[in-house]
Amino acid sequence: SHATHGPCSTALCPPATHTRTRAHAEHTSTARVLTHARAFELDPSFMAKSDEHMQPLLGAVVLGGAGSLAPPTPPPAAPHHRRRTKALAHVLMVFVGCSFGGYNVLLAGVTSFPDDMSGKARYCRQSAFMLYRIGGAMLLFLIGAVVGGVGLEVPRDGALARRLVLQGVTGIWIVQYLFLLGVGRTSDNIGAVMAALTPAAVVLVAVVIRMESLTWRKLLGVAVGVAGAFVTLGLGVLTGGYRADPIGVGVLAACLCAGAGYCLELRSFGNHPTYKNYSSFQQTAWQYVVGGTCMGLTSLFCWDEPDAFASPGPPRELTWIAVAYAVVVASGMNYWIMTWCGRHLEASTLGVYGLIQPFSTAIISYCAFGTAVPLSMILGTAMVAASILMISWQQAIDEAKATRPINAVDTSNERDPLLSLPIND
Repeated sequence: SHATHGPCSTALCPPATHTRTRAHAEHTSTARVLTHARAFELDPSFMAKSDEHMQPLLGAVVLGGAGSLAPPTPPPAAPHHRRRTKALAHVLMVFVGCSFGGYNVLLAGVTSFPDDMSGKARYCRQSAFMLYRIGGAMLLFLIGAVVGGVGLEVPRDGALARRLVLQGVTGIWIVQYLFLLGVGRTSDNIGAVMAALTPAAVVLVAVVIRMESLTWRKLLGVAVGVAGAFVTLGLGVLTGGYRADPIGVGVLAACLCAGAGYCLELRSFGNHPTYKNYSSFQQTAWQYVVGGTCMGLTSLFCWDEPDAFASPGPPRELTWIAVAYAVVVASGMNYWIMTWCGRHLEASTLGVYGLIQPFSTAIISYCAFGTAVPLSMILGTAMVAASILMISWQQAIDEAKATRPINAVDTSNERDPLLSLPIND
């Protein structure tokens, strides 16, 4: 009869059979929910597709009947979006290297002081120029924060405040101001050598502190880049034009360490789970607030040289053009770009892009003053470009390994242990 051979109803089923059927249904439902939860963790697009329907279910089962989850964090960026962002970061770093070349050309004209000028007068004019540069960029960021409605929130976290102070002292005051003083006490040649060694210092420190892994691609890329920088500058930079001033050499060595530390700090800050969402505009603004404060205190030593602040360089017109360019481009724009790029590129990549400056300086000098561009300059630039490609290649490989899922979600009964558990009566 139908009662004997048909589907079992609640009234006709024995209690044990009904209990087993209900347990099987609950177990199957729970297993499916947990399978969806695993897919939710491994597949970023899952949250975007089923966020509205899955949140109550996950809240009820996974969180023990909470009903709903807290507002979800934004899903990770899609691979194609990350690739576009990194490509944009590379393009912007090329712009930074080229624009710093223009700054070097203007700075060479501004700092060409007469031989009979006293050391105190030279120092004060250099200090005045850097005060205008750093202080002007600080005011530019403060105005941008007010006009743009971004604001400049005072960091209440002590660790955040200490890191912003460190970035301002190393990246703004030491790298910009003390490097200029060190070159003034030694020569342009030794300053160029110290700048060319910065990528090697970045990679060395990053490997020692386990921020980056040392691979043959990265090692070869840094070696080729440093060699290309020396080829670009000319081998004579290693032998001639030095003034043995231990203070100047020490200052430049400190700038080398500070530049490497600044690149590493930008990358570390951008990867920090708490600070990576901190506004790059506010981060750069606070760097210049700290750097501008240090520069203002340093300039107090030149209070008895008012002429230095009236005309920081010999050619008055070129001086103010250089100041305007330094404030808007070399300081405000470039350091904001580097701060943002530090969240998407490795520290070694940031450091090696600095090797573009000798080539961009030579090209701008050729366009502005007709200075000849030797064949060694072109060869060295090709070596620097190969260095950037090798280091970027290694970064792409590391990120592909880091984002690769451990195992794929498999909903088959044979391979999923949740669905293959025995059901007890």
